[in-house]
Amino acid sequence: MRLFVCLWLVLTVCTSANSDEVGKLIPGQTYAVIVGVLTWQEKSLTEYPAERRQDVALQQQLAAIGVPAENVTVLLDQAATRDAIETAVTSVAKRAGEDSTLIIYYAGHGMTHDGKGVFACFDIDTQQMAQTGWCHDRLAESIKSNFGGDNVLLFADCCYSGKLQDVAKQLGESGFRAASLSSAGVDNLSTSNWTFTLSLVEALSGHPLSDVNVDGAVTLGETAVEVKEAMRFFERQRSGFASHQLPEEFQLATTRRDPILTGAAKQKQILQYKFGQFVLAKPNQKWAIGRVLSQRISELGKPELLIQSQDYSDRPTHWLGTDKVRLIDAVVQKQFPPDPLPDDEAQQKASVDGKYTNLLAKLKVETDWKSYGAFQDFGNWAGKSYFQHKDLPAGHWVYVYPHWYIWQTNIAGEVAVPPNVAPLKNVPHWDAKQMIGRPDTLQPGDQITAWAPGKIDDGKVWAEVDFGEAIVATEIHIYENCSPGAVYQITGFVDAKEIVLWKGTDPTPASAAMGTSKFALSSDVTIDRIRIYVDCKRSAGWNEIDAVALIDRNNKEHWAVDARASCTYNQAKVIAFVDPFQADADRKAEKWAEVKKNLRDRKQRIRQYEAAIEEERKAIKMLYEEMNDL
Repeated sequence: MRLFVCLWLVLTVCTSANSDEVGKLIPGQTYAVIVGVLTWQEKSLTEYPAERRQDVALQQQLAAIGVPAENVTVLLDQAATRDAIETAVTSVAKRAGEDSTLIIYYAGHGMTHDGKGVFACFDIDTQQMAQTGWCHDRLAESIKSNFGGDNVLLFADCCYSGKLQDVAKQLGESGFRAASLSSAGVDNLSTSNWTFTLSLVEALSGHPLSDVNVDGAVTLGETAVEVKEAMRFFERQRSGFASHQLPEEFQLATTRRDPILTGAAKQKQILQYKFGQFVLAKPNQKWAIGRVLSQRISELGKPELLIQSQDYSDRPTHWLGTDKVRLIDAVVQKQFPPDPLPDDEAQQKASVDGKYTNLLAKLKVETDWKSYGAFQDFGNWAGKSYFQHKDLPAGHWVYVYPHWYIWQTNIAGEVAVPPNVAPLKNVPHWDAKQMIGRPDTLQPGDQITAWAPGKIDDGKVWAEVDFGEAIVATEIHIYENCSPGAVYQITGFVDAKEIVLWKGTDPTPASAAMGTSKFALSSDVTIDRIRIYVDCKRSAGWNEIDAVALIDRNNKEHWAVDARASCTYNQAKVIAFVDPFQADADRKAEKWAEVKKNLRDRKQRIRQYEAAIEEERKAIKMLYEEMNDL
């Protein structure tokens, strides 16, 4: 019995020690500075509606869990000047005692200056951000100099808010337990909706959705997961999270008892959907992302799902029948940011299993997943700058989210060299000859280094590229850098005769920023030039093409050496657009219509003859009847 008691005491002490080491948010020892700026002194900055603003909801939620009002300072809009913010942080940090937790929250515009984060206070001058903005470095120094507590929680709902991880790192290195959780990553923009802050408020309220492991407590790590999923599915963007010395098990709230939601997390499934699952739902006239909160059998005996949706600053719910809810398909799934691979695994994938060697550079461009997906073997490119990266080497470029890898050599031993751009120096902007050589337009959008048609949304046009030699081709690759998705037909020239090589829907969707459309040919064909037919009305905007490659049987790329087009932006000369196959089809359709009309006319005449004959038969019958009467 004594042994049992001793063991019980040891386990109790150890559990208590572990719990204390992990820690939790104690309302009476929590201090906060909440800054929300939706309007600015500088009118060039986009303003946001104040309807149901969630920075105020955060203040109310802290009060609801018992944080004393005197521990919280809130600065909104005109009150949120840089001096007022920095004074508030210093004052609140100094009042906090030992074992306390400091919360810093910002909502508004986030910016970067010399690679460092800056929050846009009300009186910021964007021409002098370092001198007038609320700089992250100054925030870190203020906390280090004035805060006497242990835990620091940094929250931000704005662009580039992931830069807060630098502040958390500095604090962690200075002995604090710090973490940052943000709506965006280090280098991506953020939605104007309150999605992030809504998730944060729900977590602090103990919402069952935030209790990922359903153990009755909402932790910092679980809140980060909840924010990540909400931002990914509702806003199609990546959030940010970093923890330094502060365990992810740090408890933020106790899961609240909700008859519908708490039970839904553990209830037996009626349908294929799970509690918290993101789906496509149609609460109104349009399909949108929703989330399953519960399920039931209606009074009519039909299954229904309680679906949560997201708007600017609210999450309304609707009971919907199964005909208005469906799983997210693979096409929609590609619209969401992917999960990054571990560094070693990502670099191995970027080498394309040994295809490339000798890594020259690695660039982080998180937002390029929207153009290239999770992986893209782009090939040789010699651009000197890309986004914020300068003085780049020529190399073979491969994208593995969220980085570009630049390699020197490929498996064939070919050292990357600048593409054949010298002849293009005197080529007019957007000219058809911009399609000559390897791709030199890596950035999406309207670029002068690509061919653009004569007018935006100009109907049907064509671009023709010549490869200078006969090639036995198996594939055609078209590099579309702006408003892709408009290619509907590709023809080739064999012995001066034009034949259709491919016809259908462009594999790069119109929703993509850019992409490489790859067209597999049904059979190998020897060609020296191809014509690309583009229907500009299929994809709104300037439908631009940067380069075109033929792929031969040995998987070797052959690039265009000359090019022309039916029309080109800013050029007076226009070649009349003629689609010979469409013209032939039109002639056949016209002839077919003529034959059908002739057939209809003859059938009509036959019916008229038959009607006349029937009338004559009736007349003859009447004559016979008269004869019988006589």
